[in-house]
Amino acid sequence: AYQSHKMLCRISRSKKRRLVPSLYRFSIHRCQSSGVNGTVPLNSEVIPNNKAESGGHTVFLHGLLGNGRNLKTFAKQVCKETSSTGYLKDLRGHGKSRLYSTDPHQQQLQQQKHSFEACVQDVAQATESIPVTSIVGHSFGGRMALQYAATMPSESLERVWLLDTVPGKANASVEQVIDTVDQVVTDIKNSSSTMDRKQLIQKLTQAGLDKGIAMWLASSFDGSDFGFDLSVVHDILPEFGTQDFYGLLEEILAKNIKVDLVRGGKNQEWSSGPDGMSTLRKLEEIQRQYPDKFATHVLPKAGHWVHVDDMKGLVNLFATK
Repeated sequence: AYQSHKMLCRISRSKKRRLVPSLYRFSIHRCQSSGVNGTVPLNSEVIPNNKAESGGHTVFLHGLLGNGRNLKTFAKQVCKETSSTGYLKDLRGHGKSRLYSTDPHQQQLQQQKHSFEACVQDVAQATESIPVTSIVGHSFGGRMALQYAATMPSESLERVWLLDTVPGKANASVEQVIDTVDQVVTDIKNSSSTMDRKQLIQKLTQAGLDKGIAMWLASSFDGSDFGFDLSVVHDILPEFGTQDFYGLLEEILAKNIKVDLVRGGKNQEWSSGPDGMSTLRKLEEIQRQYPDKFATHVLPKAGHWVHVDDMKGLVNLFATK
């Protein structure tokens, strides 16, 4: 889920391995998988492991309305600390994995109903040749990581990281954001005009969106459209409330795959609303059942965007593990 009053997506290590300054160089490779059997080819950025030892292969999945770039700074630090190769994926309908009407294969996909299952199949296809050892997902990306780990066969997967992925129906603020974006796109098309980012931010805030969210949305705006397909977003949004979060979680734990769930301490969605306290109690119950496989962590200084709000604290969690 996604909170309009918390903006932009930032690990405590017992051995206290210090984060290396930005002198450490990463080279980013871009590639795109080939879509087959109804899957969408996912754009990918690879963060190579420049160290002698290998810490495995880690896939990073962004949140709703975002793209892989949202996690890049954090992912670089994780890969550096864990000596792993990283893969930043743009999920279906997001970033450079959007559907384009000029592509015959994607023309067919545009006519189909999009779903969580289809998004997960995309990830499976995009990682088919990668011995994935861990998968990290923020918010909606965590839901994809959860479903991928539970339903896709993998002999290499060892760990799943869920970054402020709140079970249950999407927060009402998400629907407000989507409705507002819908209206902006419609207005632009009807007027046959373009809009610069400053004008967009003003329009979004006037519609009631938090300025931070408005600025984040504007970062993917090209003058007439955003960096995501609203048709995909509208199709998958109802599945937030129907996904069997706890069932999938227990399926993963039964496979002997470890799961770490990181909560933003300032994200009130974890404790407010009709399911808030019951969510925390259910997670505590699962942790008691699987003490060696399931762990929850709280970053007190962070809101929903844990990899921005407390990146150092979050990276330390990865380094400690």
